[in-house]
Amino acid sequence: MKTMINTRGAKPYLSFLAVLGIAPSLALTAAFAGDAGMGEAVSKAPVAGAVAEEDVSLWDARAGLGFSLTRGNSDTLLLNADFLAERAWDMNELRLGGDLTYGETEGEKTASRYHGFAQYNRLISDRMYLGLVGDFLNDDLADLDYRVAVIPTLGYYLIKNDRTTLALEAGAGYSWEDQAGLSRDYWSLRLAERFTHQLNDRTSIWQMVEYLPELEEFGNYILNAEVGISTRLTDRLSINLVGRNRYDSDVPAGIDKNDLSVISSLSYALGEVAELAPVTKGGSAKAADDWNTTAQVGFSLNKGNSDNLTLSGDVATFRETAKHILTLAVGGAYGEVEDATTLENVYASADLKHKFANDRTYGSLFTGFLYDDVAAIDHRVTVAASLGHFFIKNDTTTFNVEAGPGYIFEKVGGVKDDYLTVRVAQGFSHQLNDTMRVWESVEYLPELEDFDNYIINAAVGLETQLAGNLSLNTYLRNSYDNRPAPGVDSNDLSLITAIAVTF
Repeated sequence: MKTMINTRGAKPYLSFLAVLGIAPSLALTAAFAGDAGMGEAVSKAPVAGAVAEEDVSLWDARAGLGFSLTRGNSDTLLLNADFLAERAWDMNELRLGGDLTYGETEGEKTASRYHGFAQYNRLISDRMYLGLVGDFLNDDLADLDYRVAVIPTLGYYLIKNDRTTLALEAGAGYSWEDQAGLSRDYWSLRLAERFTHQLNDRTSIWQMVEYLPELEEFGNYILNAEVGISTRLTDRLSINLVGRNRYDSDVPAGIDKNDLSVISSLSYALGEVAELAPVTKGGSAKAADDWNTTAQVGFSLNKGNSDNLTLSGDVATFRETAKHILTLAVGGAYGEVEDATTLENVYASADLKHKFANDRTYGSLFTGFLYDDVAAIDHRVTVAASLGHFFIKNDTTTFNVEAGPGYIFEKVGGVKDDYLTVRVAQGFSHQLNDTMRVWESVEYLPELEDFDNYIINAAVGLETQLAGNLSLNTYLRNSYDNRPAPGVDSNDLSLITAIAVTF
């Protein structure tokens, strides 16, 4: 059941460097930080207005984190973290970085991967350089205790300017690995391509491909690929969306050759950064009583040795006139791990408020619908009539409370029931600044004839405008049913990060 009350509607160990680590699905950098394969810390194009020329010897460092969580009838955890530090001085370039992915479902490990890299380049001309790449990887699900490679490389920038870089690299070196209890070492070749482009002062994109065949057996090879986009939310905070694929042609029996992940994360810049120009909303101005509609979607995916998927989305529309406030919403979420469903729900609500003469007191008609397969709720329909009041209602803040009688029709755990209830709801929304808004809501639904039978729905969230009509929404939602279906937990908690567009 989803309640929309506020008036805006409705993720050898580190032998040569220390690594912090997802994204999270939810999985944070002033430019971008990501796993670009063996030593491919993406060489970003300079951000407009970034550190002055005399400061280029300073470290540019950022750390990222992505996190998603469900607790209750589905217990899942997915954590992604990454770190990248870069320094350029004289004719030298140095990059250090790493990332980790860790996941659990019902206490069982579903992802555990640690990666670190280092790359030093010595420019021998404006575009050509000699380099040394070091890389470390551990992946429990692929039964890989370690894979370490040290490879000298020759690189050349086909494109190198303030906004765009395109580089090719080639080299040969040595690798050591221990997988499925088998230790081996071999000479390997490395061919790589990487591309970066600064779309504007807020958004960067990048892409890389890396091919690593064994020199004595080209049929044994590793192919890494990555594509990503990063958008600065504030001077230091960024959101990243990264797709990564790793293919190992020669793996032990029972291990997948391919590992695919789609990760969203937030990153924080640790060094000096450029100030951003204020965000302005896109689109033409709307009349005060126009519809305001927001659609949002959250997504995370791992396929291969760890298989998990989480998808959430909803659409909410809101309209306020001199006499009425109408909010309509519909949405749902789906999750699975190793083809087992861990999350499946659909919800909808409609809320019509009729304002009385003082514009703050109102009468409300509310109806809500919920289907939740994991909680064994075939349907729960709530209808209620309430009297409410906005204790605060201005351009930045709203706070309202409403209460009234209602009726619930439900089928839970295969048992149909209906009963009288009283619906008590409270909502809060506050605009922190031009780009950030916090909101919160609570709903209490007890059975009138038995107050020990009750439902509490609560949510709290942060909305951050990215650019134009695009925003990032992160919210924590909890539902507590004091008398759930047999074998079902009373509490359901989920943490969701989604990208939203308003139109």
